[in-house]
Amino acid sequence: MGRLRTVHDPCSVASGRPINLVDMGMVDRVTIGDDGTVDIYLKLTSPACYLMPYLESESVRAVAEVPGVRSVAVHPDEGLDWSPRMMAESVRADRALPLLPMAGCR
Repeated sequence: MGRLRTVHDPCSVASGRPINLVDMGMVDRVTIGDDGTVDIYLKLTSPACYLMPYLESESVRAVAEVPGVRSVAVHPDEGLDWSPRMMAESVRADRALPLLPMAGCR
């Protein structure tokens, strides 16, 4: 799961507080086969998540770089089970802080 910490939820990036998929609570599980196949099971934050292609390609890219990995497949759920309680406690505490104004925004 370490490599999935390099993949950030695009919505959190847009809000100015990047959160990786693991800390976001979006990684349900990862299975690694003896033949070097990796299956990543993601919990989407919404059934309407249109960023799944990005999450998939970035997850595949990050994990495929690990020596010995032959193939990577990403399996999203239906986006019905995720809740903010699944986030790492440190992330939930940070989200409680007010956002800083972004340059160029009013």
